[in-house]
Amino acid sequence: MATIVTNVSKTVVFQDSNKNCIQVCNFKDGFVYLYMEIKILVTENGAKNIEISNEEELVQFISGCFEEESNFKEILFEAFNIDENTQFNGFLLPMGEKIEKENSDIWSIEEVLHNVITEYAKKLSEYTENSIKETQEKYDEIIDTIEDIGFECKDESQIQEVKELIETLEEENEEIQIAIIFASYTINLIRKENLEFSQAADKAYEEIERYVFEKITKKNLQKTINWLEKYWKYGYEIKEWYINRTMKEFNGFADML
Repeated sequence: MATIVTNVSKTVVFQDSNKNCIQVCNFKDGFVYLYMEIKILVTENGAKNIEISNEEELVQFISGCFEEESNFKEILFEAFNIDENTQFNGFLLPMGEKIEKENSDIWSIEEVLHNVITEYAKKLSEYTENSIKETQEKYDEIIDTIEDIGFECKDESQIQEVKELIETLEEENEEIQIAIIFASYTINLIRKENLEFSQAADKAYEEIERYVFEKITKKNLQKTINWLEKYWKYGYEIKEWYINRTMKEFNGFADML
């Protein structure tokens, strides 16, 4: 299917005689779509302060656009190729707040920007809470497969040895921890999502690293695969997966050279 481009957005920078600047992404239905950079500053105690970059010059610029002597409307319409008879109503901010003639004094604009920061902080808090909840739920789902699926040894004669290794080394040996979780969660994905082994292993590895360990080093992964190859029923398959994954990573690196 052919790609039909219907719109191209662009950011235009306007600067006044005092070198105050604003960035505009679009003009639609009489409103200037304003681009603002919102910064999150983390203090030493972990608190997050949110501020708008160059807020003071932003306020000064916007306020002056509604003065009769301002040429902002003409330059704006020229930049966006808009008919000169089009109505200019004001500015639309990222959180949906509007600045129009009736609230274009400096104090009112500052209040509007304060509302933007407040709304942004609220959304950030909601996102953080949802992210933490999602991470915990995913962690629980992955860990629960250890009990639900279990670990199936390559040979029955290994069962006692594996049991002893897990009991004595699991807490202090990260490779065994990864191995047990990797094995159970891979099988879980195969059964639950009807994935092929390599697809399930890819997804299991990515999600275990993200939600359980944060980072699995190449050294730990290699030791994990060696352990699984020796003891797991699907040791051959996981070894093949690891070799193919390593080759893909190598080829991807080689292509960059």
